[in-house]
Amino acid sequence: MVVGTSDLAAVLKAVADESRLGILRALMHRSLCVCELAEFLGLAMSTVSEHLKVLSEGGLVESRKSGTWVDYSLAKPPEDYLTWDVLELLKRRWRADTGWSEGLRRLHELDRRKILSKNGVYSH
Repeated sequence: MVVGTSDLAAVLKAVADESRLGILRALMHRSLCVCELAEFLGLAMSTVSEHLKVLSEGGLVESRKSGTWVDYSLAKPPEDYLTWDVLELLKRRWRADTGWSEGLRRLHELDRRKILSKNGVYSH
């Protein structure tokens, strides 16, 4: 598939922001909901939602409804290999980063129910 200029612009826009790169890096390790990403990045959920919209438009993330939750993950290999190449480049770069162990530990400790109950949203 030939990648058009607008497709290229959408992919490059998606990776041209530090917060969006943080989202991609987190999703490289596991699927997460908006509240988990917000907690991990220290951003408002509305801000994370806007970033996820840009990443989705760039073909880099996808969402899946799971009960009352919407889980986000890295997109499956797309038809246009530009998106796939960008994700693979980021993954290779981040795998070589040995200083991310604290971030990875925090990422794996995230629990959406605890986050939402702490914020008074979830009470089960």
